[in-house]
Parts: sequence; structure tokens; C-alpha cells
Amino acid sequence: MLKDFSNIETPFYYYDTALLQATLDTICEEIQSYPHFHVHYAIKANANPKLLSLIQQAGLGVDCVSGGEIQAALDAKFPANSIMFAGVGKNDKEIVLGLRNNILCAGHIPDKLQKIPKKDKGERR
Repeated sequence: MLKDFSNIETPFYYYDTALLQATLDTICEEIQSYPHFHVHYAIKANANPKLLSLIQQAGLGVDCVSGGEIQAALDAKFPANSIMFAGVGKNDKEIVLGLRNNILCAGHIPDKLQKIPKKDKGERR
């Protein structure tokens, strides 16, 4: 198979989507024994839209640590209740993006909420 890629310029990324689908199928089958568990994929590992689409279609959630990752999750049609936004060092714009899309925010984010005006959080006065 590597021969097939010998004329392709680098960087070049090959993703075996059949292997990914088989892995997702196995995860979904095994997780059925644990009804209170929900598997999340860390977008920082790879935000390729095609891969995210397959992960979303399998019903997994995603963990995001930046506004860009939240946007990638939204673009891949992950429902808000399957997106977790956490970590330190978030700017107001990223937090507001999460809040306006009803995304669960965790970690140090609640501490920063006090400093963001209500109008920016999307809250009604």
C-alpha cells in the first residue's frame, strides 16, 4: 500500500477510515454494558472533519480545550450535550462561544464567568 503513496508530496496524512469505523463499532458495542458512561474523543488528537464526522455518527462525544475545537465539533454536527469544554487559560471569546451554544463548561471556566458581562454570555437581562 505504501507504494501507492510514493508520488504524493508531503506532508501527507492517510487515515484508515475502515479501521476507525471498526474501532468505533467495537467501542459502541462494549459501552452498552455501561449505560451511565459516555465516551468522548479528544479533538486535540485530530480535528480532521471526515474523522470527526465518523466519530459523531457513532454517537461519541468530544472533549474540547479551545474555541477552535468547539467550532470543529459544532461544524461536525456534534450536539451541544455531547461537547465538553474544559481546561485552564480560556479567553472570554472561547467561553462565550461555549455558553452561547449550550456547551458544558468545566474546570476553571466557572471562575471566569463572573467577569464576563451578561450580555456577552447570551443571557437575557
